[in-house]
Amino acid sequence: MSPFDNQCMAMVLYDKLAAQEALNQTRETDAERQTPSPTGSQPGVHPGPGWIENWMETNTCHYFVIPDGEEDVIATFICYDMTGPFPELLATNGSNCTVHSCPLHACANAQACTPLSLQDKLLFINKLIYSSAIDYAVRQEDDPTLAGEVKYFHSHHKKAAKLA
Repeated sequence: MSPFDNQCMAMVLYDKLAAQEALNQTRETDAERQTPSPTGSQPGVHPGPGWIENWMETNTCHYFVIPDGEEDVIATFICYDMTGPFPELLATNGSNCTVHSCPLHACANAQACTPLSLQDKLLFINKLIYSSAIDYAVRQEDDPTLAGEVKYFHSHHKKAAKLA
């Protein structure tokens, strides 16, 4: 190798090193300009998909009281978890905040009505003649708490049948 080749190679390496340093400096400058993203809890910030604002989107306020520092507040966001055999109501104050849960029950009806008799309750047993009609009526009602109560009944009935 001639001294000229060594000099050319040194120049190429020097240029590459200078370009790499310029790129690193640009990245550092960009990183300094960016607003750091918070990683802790963010009360009042929407937690993400599946969560809805308590009251605003459903016109139903779940009085789910959760601790917020030294005081207790009504949960800002709720989520209906219908995946398990026993549906749950999840509640939180915001993104990355603690999620609290309780069993999901149907909301009380403001109108006076008679309680269901034992024969009426049999209509809600899953996989019977009227099951598809009952499921259709529950879907038309568009009330997640009612759907949760029916699913809760199905799960309890299925568990009781297994035990029997």
